Amino acid sequence: MGTQTWFTSSRRRATVLGACAVAVIGGIGVFGSSIGAQTVPVVVEPVSVDSTGTLPVGTDHSSPALSDTGAVVAFEATDAANPSAPSRVWIRDRTAGTTTPVADLVSAAPGMSGNGCLVAYSVPGGSNAAPTVSLRVVDRCATSSGQALPAGTVVDTVPAVPTSPPPAAPVDDYAAPALSFDGSTIAWSTGSEIRRYVRPAVLPGAVIADHVRVDSFDVELTPSAAMTGADVDISDDGTAVAFVAGPGTTPFAPAPGNVYVWSSSAAPAAPTIELLSRTTAGAPGAASSGSPTMSADGSLVLFDSTSTDLAAIGTGPVTDPVGAPFVVIVDRVGRGTRVLVDDANRPAVSGDGRHVAYERAGAIRMLSSTDGTSFTTITDREIDGLGAADPVTGSVLSRFGRWIVFDSAQGTEWTDDVEFHNGAMVWAADLRASDDGSVVDTTTTTTTTTTLVASNPPTVPTTTVAGEVVRPPVAVTPSPATTVPLGTLPPPRFSSPPITQFPRQSSGSSGSSGSFGSTFVGSSTPAFPLVQPGTVVFEPTVVVAGRRTATVSLSNPAARTATVVATRVDAAGSGAFSLITDNCTGQSLATGATCTVDVQFAPLVVGAANGVLTFDLADGTAVSAALVGDGSAEPTLDVVPEVAAPGQVVTVFGAGFPAGAVVELSRSGVADVDQLTVDPDGTFAHVFVVLPNTPSGPMTLTVAAQPDLFGDVAGELLVSGRSASGAAVFRDSIGSSLTR
Repeated sequence: MGTQTWFTSSRRRATVLGACAVAVIGGIGVFGSSIGAQTVPVVVEPVSVDSTGTLPVGTDHSSPALSDTGAVVAFEATDAANPSAPSRVWIRDRTAGTTTPVADLVSAAPGMSGNGCLVAYSVPGGSNAAPTVSLRVVDRCATSSGQALPAGTVVDTVPAVPTSPPPAAPVDDYAAPALSFDGSTIAWSTGSEIRRYVRPAVLPGAVIADHVRVDSFDVELTPSAAMTGADVDISDDGTAVAFVAGPGTTPFAPAPGNVYVWSSSAAPAAPTIELLSRTTAGAPGAASSGSPTMSADGSLVLFDSTSTDLAAIGTGPVTDPVGAPFVVIVDRVGRGTRVLVDDANRPAVSGDGRHVAYERAGAIRMLSSTDGTSFTTITDREIDGLGAADPVTGSVLSRFGRWIVFDSAQGTEWTDDVEFHNGAMVWAADLRASDDGSVVDTTTTTTTTTTLVASNPPTVPTTTVAGEVVRPPVAVTPSPATTVPLGTLPPPRFSSPPITQFPRQSSGSSGSSGSFGSTFVGSSTPAFPLVQPGTVVFEPTVVVAGRRTATVSLSNPAARTATVVATRVDAAGSGAFSLITDNCTGQSLATGATCTVDVQFAPLVVGAANGVLTFDLADGTAVSAALVGDGSAEPTLDVVPEVAAPGQVVTVFGAGFPAGAVVELSRSGVADVDQLTVDPDGTFAHVFVVLPNTPSGPMTLTVAAQPDLFGDVAGELLVSGRSASGAAVFRDSIGSSLTR
C-alpha cells in the first residue's frame, strides 16, 4: 500500500470527530478470508494528540487502554513541553475532543474501567537504594471535561524489585492494571505476585473511594511461581482474573510463564485457580504462554504460546511456520480448549466474545465468530490498511469489536504529515464498515455474568461519527438472548462514579496445591448487604413517551440480620428515575435472604441522566446503586421525493425506532396498513407508489405508537397532480416540524 494523503496541511484540519480528523485508508481494500475475497473500508484516526487534534502530545506514545465503547483512551507519552522528561499518562476523550494528563508527572502503564471513568496506572518512587512503584487511580468522571486531572489516589506501594531472591538484572518495568467495568475492582501484577483490590460502597459525590487489597495469588501454584508477567485481564464484575506466572528470578519475566485464571463466585466460596496453558497430564506447559485476554463475562480466555506440549495441540494447526507462536482459546463454560490460529500472537478479544484481533508479521488481523462465541465457524481476515501496523505494545478492542486501538510507529501508513511521524503514536481504526458479515451492527449475547441490567428497549441513535449514526453502549441482560449494538462512541454519560458494592475479604489465600482446577481457601464472608447490580444502565429511552424498568436486589450474606428502614431514589433533579415497586422497606433480611425493588426510567428531557438508589439500614448505614440512562429524541420520518404525483414512487425513511421492532405505517386515504421491520440501527426504508386518482393535497403518514416505547410519529406528503416539484411539510404528532 502506498503512502496515503491524510491532511492537506498540518495547520488546516478536517473536523469530523471532536477536533480529530479521520482518513479512509485506501478507499476500498481487498482481503482474503475463509469465505472468499471481501472489501472493507478502514478509517484510521490519531488518538495521542492534543485537545486541538492538530499535534501529538509528545513522543513515544504507547500502552493504550480503552473504554468499552471506544470513546475514551488512556496512554503513556512524554510531554511535548518537556520531551526529555519521563513519560506520563494521558487521557483522550474522543467524543469531547479533549486530551488531559494526570497530575503525576512520572506515570506509566495505564488501565481503564469499562465505563471510562477510572484510570489506574503505575508511578515509580522511593530512592535509588530502595526503589518502589505505586499503583494509583484517578476518577476522570468527577472532573469537568478538559480540566486538569488531579494526582491519583494511592492504592498500594511495593518494592520495585523483590528483596529475595535478588533479581538477575535491574528491572524498571511497570505492569498495566486491569479494571472491572465500574472500576470497583483492580487486578495488578507486582512482578512477583498478582494482587486484587476492591473498594467498598461510596456515596454520591465522593471523588473516589480507597481500594482495599483483598487477594494475592500465584505463590501457591505448582510448580512454584516466583514471578508474574505484566499482562493481566479481568471480567466486568471483577470476579475472574487472567494472569501469567511461573518460575524465575526476574520480575515480569517468568520462565516459562503459564496462563492461569483466578475466580471467585458471587456467593461466599473459596476462590479457584485454573491452569489454562496445561498439558494433557494437567501440568504447566514447558515453554512460555502469555498475553491473556478475557471476554467481559469471563467465559472466554485467549492467550499466545510457543509450548507445543499443550493439550490444545492437535485441536488446531500449528505448522506455519514451525516454532512460531499460536493463539489458544479456552471456553471456561464449555470447558473446551483448542488452537484458534497459528503463526499469531498478542490476541485481543472484544467484550462480547465474538471478535479477536491478533498480530502476524506486523499485520493486525481479525477473527470473527459467525456462530456466537463458540468460534466453531470463523472468518479470518486481513484488515486493509493495518497490514504494516506493527504495534509496539499490542492492541485493544472495544466491547462489540468496532474499534481497535493500537500503538505504532508506522505513521506513514496513514498520513504524509511529518508532524505525526515522530516516534510511536496511538491510533484508532474503525472496523464497523464490513460487507463480509463478520463485523455487524448487532450481536446476540445469550449468557453473561456482568453487573449490567436493562430491560428490552429500543436502540436509538444518539450522535454522529464520521458521517454515521452511532449508538451508546448497551447493557447486557441475562437470558433470553438480547440484541445489542456494536460498540460505538456515545456522549459522556457519567457525572458521578457508578457505585458497586463488593465484599471486604481477607488478604492472602491458602489451600491445597495442584494443577488445573485447584481450590484455595481465603475469602471471608462479606460484612454488609450487597446491591446487585451495583450500576443499573438503562438503554436510550424516548422522552415523555418511553419508560423502562429494571429489578435491583438487595442480598444479605453477612452473619447478622439486616433491616431495611427506607428505600429511596435520588434522581438528581431530573425526575427521570422513580421507585415503582418496593419489596424491601420494612424487611429484616436474615443471612442469605434477598429482597427486590423495581426502578423505572422515564426521561422528560433529551440527554444523559444519573440517579442513585439507596437502601437505608437500621444500623445507620446505607448501601447504594448508581442509575444511568439516556433520554433520546422522538423517532422521525422523512420522505423522498418531498412532492409526488399519482403513479410516482416514494420512499419513507424512519429513524430512531426500536431495533428489530415491527411497526405499522398507515397512509390517509389508503385502507392497507404496512407492517415494517426496523433495521438494527433503528431505521427503516419503505417504498410505495402513489395510487392513481389520489386527490391532490397533503397525505398523512403515521407510524402507530407503541406503549412505553414511543408515541405516534406522523408526517405529511404533498400529492400534486401537476409535478413532483415543490415543498412537502412534515409534522410530528404534536405539530412541530420534523427533521431527519
